[in-house]
Amino acid sequence: MWESIPKPWQLAFAEAWEAYCAGSIPIGAVLADASGEIICRGRNRIHDRSVPAGRIVRTNWPMPS
Repeated sequence: MWESIPKPWQLAFAEAWEAYCAGSIPIGAVLADASGEIICRGRNRIHDRSVPAGRIVRTNWPMPS
């Protein structure tokens, strides 16, 4: 069954699982273009134990052109 889920959804679930394992609310997100190529991915970090207190963390985001 897992193999039948599109790759962007698989990655979103994986990001959500990482959020959960880090003590955060399990929300994952993946942005893909029309051809299915992954543009960026990320997860909720609001209660993440791995982030220093008071910091906003950006991960896996593309750099602006």
